[in-house]
Amino acid sequence: MKIIERTASSSNLKIILVPMPGTKTITAAFAVRAGWKYETLENHGIAHFLEHMTFRGTKKRPTSFNISKEIDSKGGFINAATSAEMTVYWIKFPYQYTKIALDILMDIISNSLFNPEEIEKERGAIIQEVRMIHDTPTRFVPLVAWPKLLYGDQPAGRLIVGTEESIKAMNRAHFVDFLENLYMDRNAALCLAGRIPNVDYVFSQINAFFDDIRKGNPAINKPPTIEIQNRPELFLETRDIQQSHIILGVRAYNLSHPKRYALGVLEAILGGNPSSRMYMEIREKRGLAYYVHVFSNMQSDVGSFGTQAGVDKNGITEVIQLIISEYQKICEEKIPNEELKRAKDYIIGSAQMSLESSSAVVSNLCYQWALEEKITSFAEESREIRAVTAEDIRTVAQEIFVNKGLNLAIVGPHQGMEEEFLKILHFD
Repeated sequence: MKIIERTASSSNLKIILVPMPGTKTITAAFAVRAGWKYETLENHGIAHFLEHMTFRGTKKRPTSFNISKEIDSKGGFINAATSAEMTVYWIKFPYQYTKIALDILMDIISNSLFNPEEIEKERGAIIQEVRMIHDTPTRFVPLVAWPKLLYGDQPAGRLIVGTEESIKAMNRAHFVDFLENLYMDRNAALCLAGRIPNVDYVFSQINAFFDDIRKGNPAINKPPTIEIQNRPELFLETRDIQQSHIILGVRAYNLSHPKRYALGVLEAILGGNPSSRMYMEIREKRGLAYYVHVFSNMQSDVGSFGTQAGVDKNGITEVIQLIISEYQKICEEKIPNEELKRAKDYIIGSAQMSLESSSAVVSNLCYQWALEEKITSFAEESREIRAVTAEDIRTVAQEIFVNKGLNLAIVGPHQGMEEEFLKILHFD
């Protein structure tokens, strides 16, 4: 897969093209470093709210119906996503409509109306989204409890969508200010993957449509995330529900860390698939959970690693002890060669299959550009993964699975059990 990196002719907009002759689709994405870690308490939630508002009408397409109708009539799909450090807008079309995709992308990010009436409508929808996250334990634990436990009241510890109070306080000036300070050529990239019969022609089209992009350096910087932990920490919210939902994990590596690939293989061994250790021990052998998975969340400046599960409320202490036990085993025992190979094959095979889709390719490119500031090919990443040894895994485990670094977030019917949970965490 050939990755072509260029800079726009009349600006510093990064352009990344990936021709995929075997497909008949095209995915175009505009990525900007403008996530919730760039927000303050005053505009908490603005990155996500702004993402929603770009679809509510532009000067050229005054209503959301005008935008949707044009995309639907071509059999296309449009969406966007906001994360801690970036926002991405993407359109997937049959490749013959590449020009229209570029036109729509530039239109929504540069010419949105931010009509006060539309702001009010979307405000109501986002407040319902906030309530849905808080009402749903499977979303509350990873999106609210876990970040708050690790980072407190820093931008990294806040909920992506904001609070009801911050959303209610938003007005048109907040959107204009955030957009004008961050949506600029030096802070953005245009990624396009799929059927590209003529690279130079597509490059010229991008230059034509994005010629008027705002130029300059971003005027808002995200503050560094501060991490201090000297003992195991607990977040417990008591709710009268039938199942307990937990994350038990640790602080880990950021995206520039040299051991990031070893961490990825460790993730696959512990909980990447149905044959992984956590899944087998907790779900298959004991039936203590319906879902259990392991994650590593690597950002540009911080990272975390954890096991998330929905468990039998009466078996929660057993599950916590089982998770800790699996962490300890990785620290003490060498990973068998067959298991190590299986984990690597799983990671590389999954990535290889996903990259058959132009939208998956674009998503990966945007993520790399925004958070790593460089593009690594699939072949290069595969070599890095293949190079991970069993000793690398044990070294990583011994570095991150330390008693004082344990963090446990729980939502469930466990009033008055704080001391019991903390006692389990303090196993030294």
